[in-house]
Amino acid sequence: MLTPLFKKPKFASTVGSMLTVVFGCLSLFTVLMKDFPQPLVWVLCLLSPSAFSIGIAQVVYLEAQGDGAVFSSLANGPHPLYVPLIMLVLDCILYLLLAVYLDQVLPGEFGMRRSLVYFLKPSYWSKRTKHHMLK
Repeated sequence: MLTPLFKKPKFASTVGSMLTVVFGCLSLFTVLMKDFPQPLVWVLCLLSPSAFSIGIAQVVYLEAQGDGAVFSSLANGPHPLYVPLIMLVLDCILYLLLAVYLDQVLPGEFGMRRSLVYFLKPSYWSKRTKHHMLK
């Protein structure tokens, strides 16, 4: 996902790995703080490594309580398990849209670069075809 932003793919993968670790560690605040605000959990879950870590921490909590992570216990615990699950699905959609956008705005070696707001232009949404009459 970071490859269009950097010229060297190895550097992009290194930065991506480091960001994954950093964003995953952000979720430690939800585990270490007793009364972590629920709206901040939703915001942290926009970062998929944080959502995954929060989900794993919630599964561990539910297993320690003896309930386990089953459908009937999705809303139990300090942070409901459905929050990271919903946000992971939303993250997939957002990251897909971001990848498509970056592919259009920051093209590779042979692509044409579009403007930053190409999707706001009417010409992008309505493709007019030219009809030629043959005589």
